[in-house]
Amino acid sequence: MPITITTLVENCVPLGGRGLIGEHGIAHLIETQDRTILFDTGQGIGIAQNAKILGKDLTCIDTVILSHGHYDHAGGLQALIERRIAFELIAHPLAFDDKRSSRNGEYRKAGIPVTKEQLTSAGVKLHLTHESVQIAPGIRATGEIPMTSGFESVEKSFFIADGDHMTPDTMADDQSLIIESEAGLVVLTGCCHRGLINTLEHVKQLTGQDKIHAVVGGLHMGGYAREKIQKTFYHLQEYRVRHFGIGHCTGTDATIAFFDIFRRSSFINSVGHVMKL
Repeated sequence: MPITITTLVENCVPLGGRGLIGEHGIAHLIETQDRTILFDTGQGIGIAQNAKILGKDLTCIDTVILSHGHYDHAGGLQALIERRIAFELIAHPLAFDDKRSSRNGEYRKAGIPVTKEQLTSAGVKLHLTHESVQIAPGIRATGEIPMTSGFESVEKSFFIADGDHMTPDTMADDQSLIIESEAGLVVLTGCCHRGLINTLEHVKQLTGQDKIHAVVGGLHMGGYAREKIQKTFYHLQEYRVRHFGIGHCTGTDATIAFFDIFRRSSFINSVGHVMKL
């Protein structure tokens, strides 16, 4: 089954990007013979214009999967419901928590900017589950990712608000998307808050496969110490990843390390990048 993956939202655009908009966010459009699936939506700044320039019709989307409940992955939901698209939304039940980020002692809203009620009143069918979901033949959401690596942990700057009370956010809603192809598995990540190795191990357990054709998306390694980056690359050898599409929240040091260690198999993912499977 032919599958096309197009990056609609990313932090950067290619040189000569023809009016494409880059933003701090991510969104991938997956097209099969009879399905149009969106994995994440970006902040909502560029998704509509980027789709138009790239010749993609947002009204054809039948399913949206959220990697987690942060604004830079779910803000584009507003642009979708304004078009009255009756899609199914797949997300973890905790994705709609009142999420906050903390910097210099200040808590800022970081969650989904539309409510469940706004979505359902616009005709969106909510499918909230922590389990892995089969979306189409060969395409599935990972569901909640267990913390098994022993060295990966969620950044301590994320919280869930309950009134004035702040509880550390374990990012249990973090998930990725798995696409099976003849070349091997493709793993699309949002931020990979639960850790790249934890994610790939979960993918291996779900599919029984360890041949990964590509990992594309944000890897949230910006705050990693050098030792933690080294451990990540050591364990990556177990998963035989052929290509890395680096973007969004991966971080400068980790990006440099990818191009140093996997120089022939790494690329910067940007708006308009197309992968055909």
